[in-house]
Amino acid sequence: MDLNQFLALLLKTQLHLVLWNLLKWGTLGVLAGAPLGWLAWRLLRGRGAWRLEHRHARWWQWAAAAWLVLAGGGLGCLLGLLHGATIGAEIAVRQSQFRTEVLDPVGKATAHGLVALDFLIADLGAPTGRNELLTPEHTRALEAFDGGGYEFNATSFLARAGTAERTLVGAAVARTKERLAARFRFAPGGLVETLVGWTLDLVARQLVREKLEEQLDKFGLGAPVREFFASLPAAARAGGDPDTLTAAELSAHVVERVAVPVVLLPIRSVIGGKTLLVGLLVVPALLLPVAAFAFGRRRERDAQAAGGGGGSPGGAGAPTGGGRPGGAA
Repeated sequence: MDLNQFLALLLKTQLHLVLWNLLKWGTLGVLAGAPLGWLAWRLLRGRGAWRLEHRHARWWQWAAAAWLVLAGGGLGCLLGLLHGATIGAEIAVRQSQFRTEVLDPVGKATAHGLVALDFLIADLGAPTGRNELLTPEHTRALEAFDGGGYEFNATSFLARAGTAERTLVGAAVARTKERLAARFRFAPGGLVETLVGWTLDLVARQLVREKLEEQLDKFGLGAPVREFFASLPAAARAGGDPDTLTAAELSAHVVERVAVPVVLLPIRSVIGGKTLLVGLLVVPALLLPVAAFAFGRRRERDAQAAGGGGGSPGGAGAPTGGGRPGGAA
């Protein structure tokens, strides 16, 4: 399924939910932004932002008030639409045909792979004397897991996964120490050999962790994968058993904690970029009336200074900025 098919499925099956969230959050944004624009105008008036000596000053004050109300409502609407798009996309991904046709099979396959990985980790370091990766008992257990007759032990898996790194790194360090001892003729069991082993072990462990985290973060998988493993015990308890999960429970956990966040990651990234763009464009527009009145007052001061402190430009009377538009100063 390519991107066009994915979008077609979302629009076909969940268009009403997406449109409802856009309408709801866009409307709420307008209802919140417009009053905030009016409140900003009132606060700025109290600080003298609209003070200007001109015969049309009161009309310009009304224009500034209308501008801030409209700009505040517009900004609220845009932010609400972007937020509604995020929620609508999440609902669509979680409830659409895309989940049943793509994400659920991914969850089932990953759950099967985790059980197989658990068996492989359990056999690390043990001589098997066979060519197959899994024993016949493990193969039967996997088939039973897919059929609901075997449960994945999350507690044992996490405990074994913690030792898997030490086992793999330890084996590599041991082989490296053998080569170094033959090359540099270390005394067996001596201080030099011990220090070399400690150093290699620390460096190798750090390298493995850094490279693994680097690759996960590179593809945006770091946070979902860490959250998945951290929440495995809670998922087991939620299923009724403190340690194990069925195939359906583990598959659903994979979909909710890994597959859905990974699918939503580019959507949220795009919407986050649009939100930043909206802020960069609209916030300066909100400040435009303040800058315009400040520029007008400066022009008036320059004109008064050039005229020796005479009358107001344009024949205006007393300053009008302290009063309400349409009322007395």
